[in-house]
Amino acid sequence: MKIQSNKPYYRNKVIRFGNEDLKFDNKGIAEVKDEKLAKSILESMKGFYEEGKAEEYKTNKEVQLKEFTGEVQKAYIADIEKLTIENENLKKEVAKVKASEQNWRDEYQKLVDGAKIQIPVSKEEKVEEKQEDNTDDELLQMLNSLSKEDLKNFAVKEYGITEEEIGQKREKGIIDLILSKTEK
Repeated sequence: MKIQSNKPYYRNKVIRFGNEDLKFDNKGIAEVKDEKLAKSILESMKGFYEEGKAEEYKTNKEVQLKEFTGEVQKAYIADIEKLTIENENLKKEVAKVKASEQNWRDEYQKLVDGAKIQIPVSKEEKVEEKQEDNTDDELLQMLNSLSKEDLKNFAVKEYGITEEEIGQKREKGIIDLILSKTEK
């Protein structure tokens, strides 16, 4: 019967087991003449197998490295799954933001093109706006008819604007100053 050792120590060596010398070749295979001795070696000693059934020999470092890489690989796989899910969620958010942006751009384009959104205004607000517009128009017409000196006197007396605020302004500047004071 032939036995095989997966340990490199036994390769190309002659080892004495019991009463018999076993010569191992470069593959770790030896011919055992006594069947009982072969069975006892297979049952009692680690690293001996029937020919062709030997496992690959691994050192302690190789075993530890495989266990470590297995753990690391599991951690990496878990991280990859987590990052994949996070990536998919971010892609969904980006799609939502792009859709929102496109809607905004469409609405903006409508406003730019002249399609204005009409906000319902109550009748009272419309009447007040018309009255304000009329008074502003009347005031503007009256101010345009005055000379520069009359505008200065009017601004000082009616609106409390100082000579320093008026400074060297022309008629249009003084009118704008008066209108800004009326808006406040």
